[in-house]
Amino acid sequence: MLSVLNLLSLLVSSVGFSVYYIRSVQPARMERTKGPNAYKLAARYRMICSVYMGVAFFNFVLYRWLPLSFDPLPLRFPWPYWLSITIALIIGIPATSLMIVAIRDAGKETLAPEKGHTLYYRYL
Repeated sequence: MLSVLNLLSLLVSSVGFSVYYIRSVQPARMERTKGPNAYKLAARYRMICSVYMGVAFFNFVLYRWLPLSFDPLPLRFPWPYWLSITIALIIGIPATSLMIVAIRDAGKETLAPEKGHTLYYRYL
């Protein structure tokens, strides 16, 4: 029963952070309908998105200890463990590097967009 609740929480929080993130990246568009508080609202949406992401991450980690009884995924893949680690590093290192560069370039606008300042990224 806990494993089903964990999975449902993971799915709901994944949808939640997707919806709130999409809403948070449109403050200039929201300003036309919501008025001058649109940028504060976008910052609030990003904070809500961060909470949903944290819950989803916690559920993802918890899934290791609370797997579904009808889980279609195998506990171990048919290839050696070192290959899984290598693939994870090949994907994870560039993705993490890109995220760090993006957060550094965005600065405070990572969580709170500012009117009059366009978000930009420097090239590596």
